Amino acid sequence: MRPKPVSYASDTINREKKMLRIIRSSDAKSLDRVFRARKMRLEAAEPAVRRILDDVRRQGDRALVRYTRRFDGVDLDEAGFTVSAQQIREAYIMFLATSFGRSAWRRAISGRWRRASCRGPGTPAMAREPAWRRLSGRSRE
Repeated sequence: MRPKPVSYASDTINREKKMLRIIRSSDAKSLDRVFRARKMRLEAAEPAVRRILDDVRRQGDRALVRYTRRFDGVDLDEAGFTVSAQQIREAYIMFLATSFGRSAWRRAISGRWRRASCRGPGTPAMAREPAWRRLSGRSRE
């Protein structure tokens, strides 16, 4: 049985439409060829990427605005690159609300909240009822 040939979508990237290269193959040699070609392209692109990163490190937001306009076609100066103090306050409030909710959920899921019945065999029967307590804190009975 012959291996399936490598097939993929167009590698062309337009400003309006970006195509994702899809690789399908059961043939290890074909995949190896594709990955080797990719590696060579990445190595060729590395100097340009380093230049961009150095520009952004040295020039900060000015370079970021320039490269965003060049590569993404978005003018951040026109789009409103600055954030008001009110927007920062609102975002911070939302961050706090969601992060506290997420951390409580993670504690509950990871088992950091356990039943009081986990106290051990010497605990009176009443304490072994399904009351919940935090492991590192006081009992919440």
